[in-house]
Amino acid sequence: KQRQKNRRLTPIRAKVERPFAVLKRCYGWVRVRYVGLARNAAHLWQLRTAFNLQLVALRA
Repeated sequence: KQRQKNRRLTPIRAKVERPFAVLKRCYGWVRVRYVGLARNAAHLWQLRTAFNLQLVALRA
């Protein structure tokens, strides 16, 4: 029963977890860099923007 549930959820989980894996592996987003939520949110926004630009470049 658990395996069936995991097989159903695996494609969804892969789509959600892949961007985080790329951010961690390619962009070094392992720990937060700054003290404070605003700076860390801005840094994450920059990383996500770079990731999205990379996706656009690969698909073009």
